[in-house]
Amino acid sequence: MSAPFRNDRLEAFHFPPGMQVFERGWLSSNCVLFEDEAGATLIDSGYVTHADQTMALVLHAIEGHATPRLRRVINTHLHSDHCGGNALLARRTRCDIVIPEGNSYGVRHWDQRFLTFVATGQHCDRFDFTDTISAGDVLTLGGQEWEALAAPGHDVDSVMFHCEDEGILISGDAIWEDGCGAMFPTANPKTLDEDFSAAFETLQLVEAIDVRVIVPGHGRPFTDVEGALDRVRSRLRRMSADHSWNGRHVVKVLLKYRLLDDRRMSVETVRTMFREVPTIAYANRDIGLPPSVLADRTMDDLVRVGAARRDGDWLLDA
Repeated sequence: MSAPFRNDRLEAFHFPPGMQVFERGWLSSNCVLFEDEAGATLIDSGYVTHADQTMALVLHAIEGHATPRLRRVINTHLHSDHCGGNALLARRTRCDIVIPEGNSYGVRHWDQRFLTFVATGQHCDRFDFTDTISAGDVLTLGGQEWEALAAPGHDVDSVMFHCEDEGILISGDAIWEDGCGAMFPTANPKTLDEDFSAAFETLQLVEAIDVRVIVPGHGRPFTDVEGALDRVRSRLRRMSADHSWNGRHVVKVLLKYRLLDDRRMSVETVRTMFREVPTIAYANRDIGLPPSVLADRTMDDLVRVGAARRDGDWLLDA
């Protein structure tokens, strides 16, 4: 049985039988588990630091399934907070790993620069893949048909999953209740504008299909789809119009994620990170500060909003 969730404005929504949502913290993505006759399917696997927790959640959940085994993991995209549990789950359960087609080269050769792990200064244990998924593919999950939809923007190869019969969208990081995934600059400055354009097109797709509830990559499931679309568009317009504002947002996101992982970092480690992590350097093209100054200002920003605290020469997660 699936547990209902409540929206502040609407009545409780019940997911169909055989579908279960694990709402995780902000370091790990949400995970969605489906019960099938051939074994369970998991959408996204969280961050590597939480891989054991993901394993425990999945094993506990499938104990009550008619077929109590994990058949496969399918990833919406291969940022480390969505695929960090892949390696452990595959090793322990021998499940299949299904990834977006555009990521096949990077995983096959384990090119961490292509996969963005090096660029963002994050971690992911190596895994192999069994199959790929592309936009237009139709899967049976929990006895329902789900179509894979292209969702470029936050990640060029990202996919979403839509069940037309139930009006449910598993959106990954394309849209959350109050935002979306960060728009990361790359070595080529032109790609940022292309990514913003793609993100707006993805939102148009969400608006065009029948969606009653969205299960986002982070945060609670929600039913106010129209309100979320308005909020995300407003945020993207501001970021696309001011790349320096987007850059400052990106560096705060990357530092906060690293802090969630490490729990505490010396000030010098943070300054080193701001010198060495490529995506921070790309973001700083639009900000234009010496890396150490940008590091100090970003630490101050996180402390000011309560996302971190200082203890002498240490920055602590809060």
